[in-house]
Amino acid sequence: MSMTPPPVPASFWGYVKSFGPGLVVVLTWLGADDLVSAAMAGSQQGYALMWALAIALLIRFAFVNIIAKYHLCNQRGETLMAAFNRLHPALPVILGVAVLVFGHFYGAYMIPEVLF
Repeated sequence: MSMTPPPVPASFWGYVKSFGPGLVVVLTWLGADDLVSAAMAGSQQGYALMWALAIALLIRFAFVNIIAKYHLCNQRGETLMAAFNRLHPALPVILGVAVLVFGHFYGAYMIPEVLF
């Protein structure tokens, strides 16, 4: 199955349009809440968690880039969960459970800040 590469954009707006879903993913995941969360953690913990912030930002950057490139260069036409399923059948289930657990803990962490 051969695919022809897309044409190289000739203008600035052509480059902006060629970003595709990767730009949407980055803007969705890296938002103002990350800035607020990092500032609050810094005000409460000082510099003790600076290493965790640096590692988290590097991992997030790599993960967002990999997902965006996978969607843009996907020759099989499969979703991200189908690709994880191809790696190992239990991986989508593990990721789903991890999302629910971490989402619950993150939501529970944010409740006291909203109430008080």
